[in-house]
Amino acid sequence: MKKNLTIAMILILLAFTLFLGCTTKSCSTNNDCKKWQMCEPEKNKCIPQPGMCSTNKDCANYMVCNKKENKCVYSVGYCARDADCGEWEECVLNLTNGTGMCGMKTGRCTLDSECEEYESCANHTCKIISGRCIDDFDCKIWQKCNSTTNFCYATSGYCLKDEDCDKWQYCNKKSKVSWDCIAKPGYCTNDFDCKEWSNSEKYSCTSNRCVLLSEFCNEDVTCEEWQYCNTDKNICEAKMQRCDSDKNCKAWEFCDISTHKCDNKEGKCEKDVDCGWWQYCNPDAKNHVCVSKPNKCTKDVECATDKFCHPITHDCTTKYTACGSNEDCPGTTCDIISHKCRYA
Repeated sequence: MKKNLTIAMILILLAFTLFLGCTTKSCSTNNDCKKWQMCEPEKNKCIPQPGMCSTNKDCANYMVCNKKENKCVYSVGYCARDADCGEWEECVLNLTNGTGMCGMKTGRCTLDSECEEYESCANHTCKIISGRCIDDFDCKIWQKCNSTTNFCYATSGYCLKDEDCDKWQYCNKKSKVSWDCIAKPGYCTNDFDCKEWSNSEKYSCTSNRCVLLSEFCNEDVTCEEWQYCNTDKNICEAKMQRCDSDKNCKAWEFCDISTHKCDNKEGKCEKDVDCGWWQYCNPDAKNHVCVSKPNKCTKDVECATDKFCHPITHDCTTKYTACGSNEDCPGTTCDIISHKCRYA
């Protein structure tokens, strides 16, 4: 058993030796080697040409082997010229053999921490953060740069937040061009703001507040005692049973301007008490007329031709023909020449 194991190990070592002999190519001239190799005459063995390689061990300690091209290239961070570095870097030659280290170009970066406090690193370039600045050109057209804090601030009339505006304004952030301070609803810069807010021309701008013009109202206390405020129209109108013209009254009434109440026109009525004691109110008659009760009269035309309407009793009374004084002629006068009562 031990004899067989020894024979097997010998065969394995022999095969390995033969394999190494096959992979190491012998040569007498460079033509016997690959393009990136040369023949070492002392050992008759192909070795990498200067700068060429098959493994990293064939390169300097600051280089690695590019096995696709069998070429030694600089390790990341090492260089001989700017092209060996990233686009945002430059080669700083600081080694005696002409080799240098890649260093960051001015204003370039890989991390935000490599930029100023008001900058961030984007595409290996330090760029101003939105809203931050070095000068006014970093800000929007309606802003200026605070060179101490490196923040953009809104110029007069413009804003970044409501606190940048007056108390009666707010910051309008809907505009795509600029954020400006505009009047809150009911407040104003001029009459136009009031017109736009109320959708009318009833308000004027007074001390940055929309104030109702004197001819309009928004509550009853701003009207006369006999009026109320029609808030749909913002005008004072007469209350029920009150008036400022005959138009506010019924057809048989008129407006008493001294009291702003509707009263019946002479001879007109709404109920019996509006008429004389000898009359009643006829609501069916045109314009509510006071009509004489049966056997009573208001005018002579309601009596026979030989009678007249007595102004006190409102009875149709026989006309007096002879008289000595006016007392003998009720409702008329006595003609002292003819001694007859004057009747039409």
